[in-house]
Amino acid sequence: VGHEIGLAAVSEYASRYGVSVVGVRKPWRVVEYVRRAVGHGGSMIILRAMLHYGSLLFTRLKWKFTGDPRNIPVAQNQMLVNQTTESMRPSLFDVKVAVQQTGSLNLSNPEQTSDLFFWQQSPLSGKDLLVLLNSSPTMTRRPIEEEQSLGAAGIARLGISRHALITSSTPSYVHWSCANPSAIARPAVTLPARESRWLNRQITLYNAFRSYWTSLFLAYRVKVFCTWFRYDEQHCAITDALRDCGGVMTMYPRALVSYPSPLTTVAVDVCFSYSVLHADLERRSQSNIPYHVTVGFIGDYRFPLLQPEADRVRGMLRRNGASRILALFDEHSLDDARWSTGHEFMRVNYLFLLEKVLQEPWFGLVIKPKVPANLRRRLGDVACLLDNAISTGRCYVYEDGGYISAFPPAVAALAADVAVHAHLCAGTAGVEAALAGVPTLLVDREGWPTSPLYELGVGRVVFRDWDTLWKACCEHWSSSGGSPGFGDWGSVLDSIDPFRDGRAAARMGTYIKWLIDGFKHGLNRDTVMADAAERYCAIWGKDKVTDVTGVV
Repeated sequence: VGHEIGLAAVSEYASRYGVSVVGVRKPWRVVEYVRRAVGHGGSMIILRAMLHYGSLLFTRLKWKFTGDPRNIPVAQNQMLVNQTTESMRPSLFDVKVAVQQTGSLNLSNPEQTSDLFFWQQSPLSGKDLLVLLNSSPTMTRRPIEEEQSLGAAGIARLGISRHALITSSTPSYVHWSCANPSAIARPAVTLPARESRWLNRQITLYNAFRSYWTSLFLAYRVKVFCTWFRYDEQHCAITDALRDCGGVMTMYPRALVSYPSPLTTVAVDVCFSYSVLHADLERRSQSNIPYHVTVGFIGDYRFPLLQPEADRVRGMLRRNGASRILALFDEHSLDDARWSTGHEFMRVNYLFLLEKVLQEPWFGLVIKPKVPANLRRRLGDVACLLDNAISTGRCYVYEDGGYISAFPPAVAALAADVAVHAHLCAGTAGVEAALAGVPTLLVDREGWPTSPLYELGVGRVVFRDWDTLWKACCEHWSSSGGSPGFGDWGSVLDSIDPFRDGRAAARMGTYIKWLIDGFKHGLNRDTVMADAAERYCAIWGKDKVTDVTGVV
């Protein structure tokens, strides 16, 4: 256990269960030494300078030996950089919606996953968007193509990470720490030295993040920020920075939240969600959301767009003898099994179904891994079995898309007769398959009995082992009318998505457009948010916008 605040309290609590807590000093590190010598602010300046100029030097050296990726002469290339950077600066009234890029954009492939999905389905103009390039090129296999797609759509871009400087014409943003009048002050109370150092470090980090985002928002006239990432403290600093600038922080769901937890607590201005019931979960998680907006399942517009690709894969498997097809969703695994699903545990799922492909000439399998890039490494020896199954022509794996798969889970479900999500503790892929109209099963080998999805019925939708699930599938397939209730989610779909009309992304994009239009008319943030909520309630119902105050 590291030296953290409250060690004595933790030790007292652990002693009730016979657990000993031992404090261990952290090893000496150069970074810590520099931070103590020059302060956190000084170390941040040094670190940013090293990252920024080191990245530029590496890029120039790479171009020297490999050539410019667009074969542009150096003089012309520099002119292009200057012109692009200048064009990035918005005019006085050209306010922006900043979107944090975390994966592929896929602007020309709306059936695939995209960080700009809501823009693709709404009247929001590309000129209103500023994409903050934050991910490394490994997140997408077509970085230059995606940059060209952004330019063609009139969408501005800005690199905020050294990993994101993927082409010569992508401008970057470097912020030097400065005084922030809105910064949190140090506590006046006297604390023990260890606790005081820890608390001061957290305050310094928060102030640095807030200063960074405030400067970026002011420089590029950002009034609305859109992200899905809610799993660390940075979104709180971003929210406060936007409020300093008179803007609005928005967040949308990337994963199904089925139980309250402090790990998913958020503090944002507008939070888009699948259903009204999720507002209660946010409240029990102590979230603070003045405007909780129900829009439905945000990926449902892709279902009809995915059908041609699903038909292609299904036809290929059937031509090779597969009369019954099952889709498997892999939720990923980690090297250290103490913190999440480990590789050995995950391999059992693959081993069972791959052996069925090799044993049963009528059985087909479509695999949709969450992270295809490292699938074979995670499979270990089972990877050979995967190759053997693929060689039969009755097994297909969606391996394209860089680090994160380009296709959503629905594509595999639509190609199959039955979909199986192998992890009940993370049920988003299963929810998507069920909303797409495919009988969907859940395997709870980890043991997650608190999941509300257990209400779907053990033996009908929820199974605790593969043998029982396989037997149920065979019985369902051998019956002329199928097994009653098999894979049926009808009892909960309305509570997950009250709309189910394929327009969730359009509702979200339209709502964001109302926000940005309000700012363009010179209205303040409170008026902008109130007007957007009133317009939404007038169309979709007063119950669709909820005030979440975080009170249990």
